[in-house]
Amino acid sequence: MASVSSNLDFFSSTFLLPAAGFIALLVFRSQFGRSSSAPNQPPLVPYLVPWLGSAVSMGKDPDTFFTQAREKYGNIFAVQAAGAKQYFVTSAADIASVYKNSKSFVFMPTRKDICEAAFGTSHAAVFGDYMETMFAMHHKVLAQSNVGIFTQALTRHGLRIISGLKDSVAEKEIFHTTLEAFVHPLVFEAQSAAMFGSSFPAMSLYQTFLEFDGTWFPLMVAKFPRFLLKKGVALRDKITLAFNDYLNHPTSEDQAIEFRNVHTAGVTGATPPWSQYDAATNFMGGFWAAESNMTWAVYWLLAYPLYQPGGFSALIEELNKARHDWLEDHPSANLLSNSDDLHDFVVTANLPLMEAYLSETLRITSSSFSIRTVAVDEVSLGGYDFQKGDIIVCNTRAVHQDEAVYADPGVFKPERFLQPGGVEATNQSRKPFLAFGGGVSQCEGRHFAVRGAKILIALFLTHFDIQLDPGKPSRIDLDMTRIGLGILHPKTPTHILVKRKKWA
Repeated sequence: MASVSSNLDFFSSTFLLPAAGFIALLVFRSQFGRSSSAPNQPPLVPYLVPWLGSAVSMGKDPDTFFTQAREKYGNIFAVQAAGAKQYFVTSAADIASVYKNSKSFVFMPTRKDICEAAFGTSHAAVFGDYMETMFAMHHKVLAQSNVGIFTQALTRHGLRIISGLKDSVAEKEIFHTTLEAFVHPLVFEAQSAAMFGSSFPAMSLYQTFLEFDGTWFPLMVAKFPRFLLKKGVALRDKITLAFNDYLNHPTSEDQAIEFRNVHTAGVTGATPPWSQYDAATNFMGGFWAAESNMTWAVYWLLAYPLYQPGGFSALIEELNKARHDWLEDHPSANLLSNSDDLHDFVVTANLPLMEAYLSETLRITSSSFSIRTVAVDEVSLGGYDFQKGDIIVCNTRAVHQDEAVYADPGVFKPERFLQPGGVEATNQSRKPFLAFGGGVSQCEGRHFAVRGAKILIALFLTHFDIQLDPGKPSRIDLDMTRIGLGILHPKTPTHILVKRKKWA
């Protein structure tokens, strides 16, 4: 990653980056925030340093910070940091109350603010009449009933890329690499092609995106002074300009046309009209959301089983049995080279263990803050009173790390999501699961992500044998500097040995 100035390096390493996700929340006080004067406020977590408040102590070990704060002060408490106060909600019941009361606890100001601060959409476009319409259309395009066109494209491009990789490896060759290098670029490319078509030059922007996402995105959301963000803005604009150029050329891929229609309608239908560059910035927003999250979700879905006794054996056994049963009903199908057959198989096959592995992976690696602003004069939540302008942060990870909800929350246990007999738990029997948030801010791409992750895992496990490299010990290490921003990234590499499967 490129470094920032020496002064910013020091400040980032000692303060900002250890609490990047949290600091990103504090900017919203500039739009609404002030200290609440409600008489019955939640308790404030004590701190020693004025203005900084709890930011540094929380950033060093967020899970411990929130666990201890909940034990001492209850499910709702205030945190002072960087001169602002936010109210954190850490129980599933209270978070559900926030999601249900979408008129009192509103999300749209946060979403619009991020579009302008992080992705560079013009103020006129963000606060014009089309932006909220675009959000609704985006949600519709990615609805469960419509997502098949995108997951079919993901299967097609994923199979194409994996087949090319497989063909470049001799049948008996074993190669040493890292799981990051093996998995992440492939998922990045396949996902981009599934969303925007193969004509968008995603891989030429791969390193640019990694640097933007890893170093600069949190600072932009936090509205750092622009003179400190020049490198980050240049990286972001390079990707956005690629989307702007992409919009100048037609595409024949149906799923890419769907996305174009949503984002470009503002150019002609909005008041005031969007520029094409505004449309490109919204493509950039969707690009970031997918490539910063689903890519790493697939990575973790492969990483965690590697560290379990037996590795992938249980998943492969389930996949092989499901494949055998499916082929008995579809004898002419080819699951190795026909993407339509593979897609139909993964979508319809009974794969409860894979579903459980995916749910547990998301439970243990996701860290999302659902931010709401109080939009009414007074409202109560969890026995406390809040006033207009108060910032409410639903910490969904706190639920997933709650010992009372999930025993041994730091341990990877996919069986949490299985009923006796290996059957996937029903919605009624499942414990609170908030990896995709909830309410009006629930992740729009969740149906694509869940189905797409299963497809990509099936591809990897079908075509390659993947094992930990015994010569280079590795360990699971989550990068907690990205709290609140989605799927956590790995802090250290996982070294692996990869071999092409003989029958594939």
